[in-house]
Amino acid sequence: MDFFAHSLSGVLLGQLTAPEKSPSEQGFYIGVCTAGMILPDTDAASYLFGPDAFQAIHQRYTHTLFALLILPPLAALVVRTFHKKHSFRTIWLLFLLAMGVHVAEDLIAHWPVEFFYPLSRKGWSFGLIRQDFSLVVDFLFIIGAGLSFYDRLAPHRRIVAGGTFLAVLFYLLFGPGY
Repeated sequence: MDFFAHSLSGVLLGQLTAPEKSPSEQGFYIGVCTAGMILPDTDAASYLFGPDAFQAIHQRYTHTLFALLILPPLAALVVRTFHKKHSFRTIWLLFLLAMGVHVAEDLIAHWPVEFFYPLSRKGWSFGLIRQDFSLVVDFLFIIGAGLSFYDRLAPHRRIVAGGTFLAVLFYLLFGPGY
């Protein structure tokens, strides 16, 4: 999936996980989930060194089981340093969930993910998205994220967010895949 779809997935994941307390609480969950969804793709900065570097590095280190064990607690430590209101455990679990969803979203695309690297170079891909970017998936995420903030639907934001993920999954399983 592309960066835009991952970002919007983070917004929707934040809407799904945030408690019903306050807008600032909701904003925190959305922010952490969005950051967690983007974190695995920070290796895309390797493109600054050319397409060959990008091909060699992207999804190799930050989309692995080891990254899921190392990056969420490190990210949680950084966020906890600046935001003491939430427990380390809560922040860590949000990052872990978001990164896990990110890797799952990439597994359905056509690029193989070397999930067990460096133990194995075998790549995994379900190939449900047959190109790098899916405009339909992006469109569904835009609509879902927008509706999740709509005032009249605010009490139902979890249903909207969950429904959006289900709509994307339904499209990917039964649609043309682009």
